[in-house]
Amino acid sequence: MFGMKRNMDNCEMCQGVFLLVSRVLLSYIFLSSGFKHLSGIDNTMGAVAGKMSFLPAPLQPLFAWGAVALLIIGGLMVLAGFKTRIGVMLLVLFLLPTLFFFHNFWAFPAEEQQMQSIQFNKNLAIIGGLFALFVKGAGNYSIDGLLRRGKPVEAPVAH
Repeated sequence: MFGMKRNMDNCEMCQGVFLLVSRVLLSYIFLSSGFKHLSGIDNTMGAVAGKMSFLPAPLQPLFAWGAVALLIIGGLMVLAGFKTRIGVMLLVLFLLPTLFFFHNFWAFPAEEQQMQSIQFNKNLAIIGGLFALFVKGAGNYSIDGLLRRGKPVEAPVAH
């Protein structure tokens, strides 16, 4: 157990697998949300209009469609590991206004504050995971990894 760090540092395949699993898990929440918002775009536009009423009315649908685009495009980029750092920034760009306009728990009635606080903190934690992915990169089992090596990705061989 104490030698685990040394072994993980030397295990390129292990790091690649963990980064792949991280990308799948992180992208799942964004892609599922993006397709849910797309299938109910009228509800999405209504939520944007309600929470961002300070925007001129013609801009509100653009923000709703923009949110859906950030979720789906960013989620697919992270999932595939293609231009991963750009994908991460697209997802952070989605999350920041979400934190302060949709899960601003301090502005909710007392009975809703705990749930909104959980959502706020969950999104902060996701931003932390996205930043770690930004720093580390997508790993070997990704399009970025393939392009970096200039050769096909080989599947790990079990011994």
